[in-house]
Amino acid sequence: MIEKGIVKELLDGKRARVYFKAGSDCSKCGACMRAGNAVYIDALNELKAKAGDNVKVEIPPRNVLLASFLLFILPLIALMSGFFIGGVVWSFLFLFITYLLIFIYDRMFHFVSVKSRIVEVL
Repeated sequence: MIEKGIVKELLDGKRARVYFKAGSDCSKCGACMRAGNAVYIDALNELKAKAGDNVKVEIPPRNVLLASFLLFILPLIALMSGFFIGGVVWSFLFLFITYLLIFIYDRMFHFVSVKSRIVEVL
């Protein structure tokens, strides 16, 4: 998936924070972070784009599928598993634990797992 956006800030020598308008696919994916009406992603900046540059960012489809699985399918599996193991209370407990683990995973490995990169400076 390729999206057009604007580099708002340079994070270090290798990454840039790119903001996009939230599209119709944004609610389904989960690869980007939300910031009001916009979404952003920290992308590899191998082309040395500067703050304010319009760029195209490639988000690998495999990573979009992984993010969708983690955000939608895994919690559903946890909810059903908890219900079959111990009822309603256990289902919500499993759901809470699953979202907690997803949150921790996202904070620790988000940039490593997404690997989006700037492919063109416009």
